[in-house]
Amino acid sequence: MTTLPSFRERVRRGNNGPIAWWLARYQVSIRHRGKDRLWRGLYRFFCRPSVKVVYAEHGLLSLEIDDLVQKEILTTGFYEPEVWDTLASFVNTNEVIWDVGAHVGSFAIRASLDARVSSIACFEPNPTTAQLLRRNIALNPHCRVTHVPMALGASVGTRQLYGADPQNIGLASLLPRDSEQGVAVNCSTVDDLVISGQCPTPTLMKIDVEGLEFEVLKGAKRTLEKGCIKAIVFEFEVKGIEIANPDLLHFLSRMGYVTRRIERPDGTITTRENFIAFKP
Repeated sequence: MTTLPSFRERVRRGNNGPIAWWLARYQVSIRHRGKDRLWRGLYRFFCRPSVKVVYAEHGLLSLEIDDLVQKEILTTGFYEPEVWDTLASFVNTNEVIWDVGAHVGSFAIRASLDARVSSIACFEPNPTTAQLLRRNIALNPHCRVTHVPMALGASVGTRQLYGADPQNIGLASLLPRDSEQGVAVNCSTVDDLVISGQCPTPTLMKIDVEGLEFEVLKGAKRTLEKGCIKAIVFEFEVKGIEIANPDLLHFLSRMGYVTRRIERPDGTITTRENFIAFKP
C-alpha cells in the first residue's frame, strides 16, 4: 500500500490558487449545519475551480470536487485503492493495461507509476469525462497513458451514451434511460482492436462500464481464449456476495479463469462489487 501524505500536503504540493485551496479545505475539513448547500453555492459562484493534488506520491490529478469519486480522491487520497492493489499482484514486466471506463484517470495514472507497466490504454467515450481524463494525462507527461475515445462492447458500431448525475459523472452508461437523449459514440470490441492492431494486446484489464461488463468480455472472447490476458478486475451486480449472473461465471470459467470478490478495506458490501478473474 502507498503511504499517503496528509490532505494539506497533497493540496499544497498541487500549487493551487487561494480560492481552490480554500474551497478544498472547506469541503474536507469544516463541518456545520447546511454546509453542503452553502459549499455548492460557493463552488458554482467561483466557477467550479479544479483542485490539483499530489497523487500516489509521484503523480498529479486535477479534480472537480463536486463529483462523488473526485471528492473521495481529494478527501482520502484514492478511490477504491483495493482495485489496483489486487491487480498489481499480477504485474510482472512490460505489462499492457486496458482501462475500460477510465473516468478521470485515477486508476490509470496510479498504474502507470509502476515501472513494470509499459503502457495503458484508457477507454473513455463520455466527452465530458474524457476532457477531464485528457487534462490529467497532460499533467503526468512521464506516464505512459493514452486516451482511446470509444466505448467497448460485444459488437462494433455506433451507440448512444446516456449521461449521469453531474455529481457522479462516472455513472454514464450505454444502457438506455427513460426520457433521456444520449450522445452518439463509437463502439468497438477487444477482439476487433487487437486483431486489427489498433491497440496493443492487453495483458491486464480493468472494466467498469456501469452494467455492460459482460458485453465487454464477450467482445474479448478470442483474446481470452488465447490466454493473452492474465487477470481482469471488473465491477458487477451481486446477489449476497456472489455475482448475480451465473452466465458470466460460466463464461469466464470456460475461458480458464478463476473469479473471486475483491473485499473493500472497510468491509462494506454494496449492490455492485469488484471482482478479479485470473488464470490460476
